[in-house]
Amino acid sequence: MFGLRVILASVLISYTLQSATHKEDLIPSSSPLFYLFAIISFSLSCFAGVCSGLTVGYMAISKTEMQLWVNSEDEYERRVAAPIL
Repeated sequence: MFGLRVILASVLISYTLQSATHKEDLIPSSSPLFYLFAIISFSLSCFAGVCSGLTVGYMAISKTEMQLWVNSEDEYERRVAAPIL
């Protein structure tokens, strides 16, 4: 896995270091590397969105609501709410 990361990093650095005066794209859309980078970019964007949504959801829970869950009669709610408080 480390070798793959080194290869991808070296390819990306070599493309980055190319002159800006080239008329062609640095990574042509017909290249498999273009699609690999597109998939990686899309995946990381989705992961960032999920993390952001979970953080907002976690911060929206008030301490009073958690106290109600801890004192509820449902065993599952008590078990889930206790570690958060």
